Amino acid sequence: MAQVSLRSRVTGPWARFERMIISRGPHTGWVRFVGHRKVRLRKNPFLPPEASRTYHLPDDIVLDENELVELEVSGPLR
Repeated sequence: MAQVSLRSRVTGPWARFERMIISRGPHTGWVRFVGHRKVRLRKNPFLPPEASRTYHLPDDIVLDENELVELEVSGPLR
């Protein structure tokens, strides 16, 4: 099944909101846990997470699965 580009969607009740989320940058999306204190973000809650970025959460940050977030990133973790 081919994926539909959400960037070009202009109709529908959520089209404007979806375009706003996509344009917010790479650190905005819905949370998907992939390990202990590790998350990946999805630009749409129905699509798989972006595999190129994994975020390691500090101990004082608590997120829920499928929560819409905008993360402040200090730098790459090696």
